[in-house]
Amino acid sequence: MSAAPEGMTTLAQDILVSPGSVESALSQLWRSAQGESDEGRVTRACLWNLVVYNPKPKRTFRNASGHGYGLRTLLDGVTPSIPARIIRLEFAGKGELPKGTETAAWVAAKCVPRGGGDQQICSEEVNLLVSGKDGASHFPSLVRALLQPSLPIGLLWLDDLPHRGWLLDQLVRLCDRLIFDSYSGDMESDLRTVKELMAETDGLFVDIGWMRLTPVRHLLAGFFDSPSRAEQLRNIEGVTVETTSAGRNAGLLLLGWLLSKCGHTRFEAAPRKKGVFHHWKIRAGKKSFPVEFKLGSGEGGRDGLIRIEILAGGSRYAIRQVDAGHVELDPPVGPDAKRVLHGWTDSELVVAGLGAHGIDPLYPQVLETATALLAKV
Repeated sequence: MSAAPEGMTTLAQDILVSPGSVESALSQLWRSAQGESDEGRVTRACLWNLVVYNPKPKRTFRNASGHGYGLRTLLDGVTPSIPARIIRLEFAGKGELPKGTETAAWVAAKCVPRGGGDQQICSEEVNLLVSGKDGASHFPSLVRALLQPSLPIGLLWLDDLPHRGWLLDQLVRLCDRLIFDSYSGDMESDLRTVKELMAETDGLFVDIGWMRLTPVRHLLAGFFDSPSRAEQLRNIEGVTVETTSAGRNAGLLLLGWLLSKCGHTRFEAAPRKKGVFHHWKIRAGKKSFPVEFKLGSGEGGRDGLIRIEILAGGSRYAIRQVDAGHVELDPPVGPDAKRVLHGWTDSELVVAGLGAHGIDPLYPQVLETATALLAKV
């Protein structure tokens, strides 16, 4: 299990209040904290409003090594870098709400040391629980009442891929950024829905599943750093991507990146071969080359990728996942090389997604190509 960041302390933990009393409860909490501390030692900080939609409270997240941890640890990992007012939206289980109530709130505050530990920078968390799926109708008005004014608003969507619906529509209207994980999608068609939603929301989406592919993309690009090898990309003879079942969206996005960066936008379905899940023919001028997408059962790492192979200019370039933290590079010249696959925890990806460069201008083009491939299967 991942631990909370070093030095993090809990100023208050899960104080039950009515939703209408959240602000007064937090004000009282901070007054008490200041009175019990040396002057200036406890500082209330907030750079973002972070709304967390979490309909699956027992969901497990993974760090770069594949080890699991829960939502509280994920959010504790965000706080030191980006102090935020975190507003969690969850559905109550049986017996979780006080009898006779449809909504309830718990408030908490977490602090991290600054200035050698003499000062504590603290941020706050509000956990809103509603009764039953119909209780979701309360979420938008409760969120609006709890937002810190004049600060950006992020929506961390910890569900399946964003899909059309009243709740998402209401929450997106409030937000400056929506963060989701394409690895969470159960169906490839979910990528089409994301593309359609992005077109309707001015592209405020951040896909941490796409961000998670950055180390693999760097390794692939490294194959073609030299001018002579870069020229080989003009003569691709075949591409194979193999993923786990859960990694299908990651594989499609990787293909979308590779083909769009090489300028290939003409696709057609090819007869499916044994052992091949999807098969396309890519038109390149007067020539064409095959792209095969396979599903395997091997070690797929955090993003579900198992193997990527590019045949270009008479040479073969391949990356194979060895275990959760390592890949093997197979260049056309020289021995195979095992490399550490430097990745990031989900907390670090969320922090990056809220950063100044969180919205990747390349992503819409990648998504366009990935969904164009899906349209030809």
